[in-house]
Amino acid sequence: MDKVVFLIDGLNFYYSILYVKRDTGVNAKWFDYFSLCEFYKNDLSKRRNKQMEIGGIFYFTSIIVRTFNMSNEEYLKHRNNQMVYLKVLRDFGIKIEISSFKRLNLKCPRCNLTYYKPTEKQTDVKIAAKLFEIFYKGIANIAVIVSGDTDLVPAIRVAKSLFPDKLIGVVIPYKNRSEALKSVSDFHYSIPAKKYENHLLPNPYVLKSGHKIYKPETW
Repeated sequence: MDKVVFLIDGLNFYYSILYVKRDTGVNAKWFDYFSLCEFYKNDLSKRRNKQMEIGGIFYFTSIIVRTFNMSNEEYLKHRNNQMVYLKVLRDFGIKIEISSFKRLNLKCPRCNLTYYKPTEKQTDVKIAAKLFEIFYKGIANIAVIVSGDTDLVPAIRVAKSLFPDKLIGVVIPYKNRSEALKSVSDFHYSIPAKKYENHLLPNPYVLKSGHKIYKPETW
């Protein structure tokens, strides 16, 4: 039986969720990534006329940091919401890979005010490293990257040259064109905005321990 592994670019997907909210009114922050991966695993099984199983789901993200215009109360609320959500993902068996935000110092050209904004670092590198690890260790023979980040194109090219018997596909979140990703992958999907609503977690979500976790009020 073929095994497929999913590598999810959390921040890239998060921005697509914001676009879905803007364009459709659907708030999909309480998103069920396991359901999404099951859907594409089943579609791949039909395409290849072969039974498949998920060999792992890896979710790459960074822990929220406080920005210059965010109150401490607001920061703590957002951070707590993220921790709650990551707890739910771990309950599914999804492996969380944590990167970090770095401060990008900026200066307003009009008023000369100096400020900073957080910029996520290392995520594309970590996804690339995990892709090589999966193929090198024989964890799966198919990898699906859920991202619209074209910075991943070189990693996909090299992985395909080193592991020609493996397959690499991409699932491109809403509002990402990413033609370059499509051109280097063995197969690709694009997620339309209307499909996000099909993959939402129940509220409350019941952990395997029996404890109930409720969706944050603002989600």
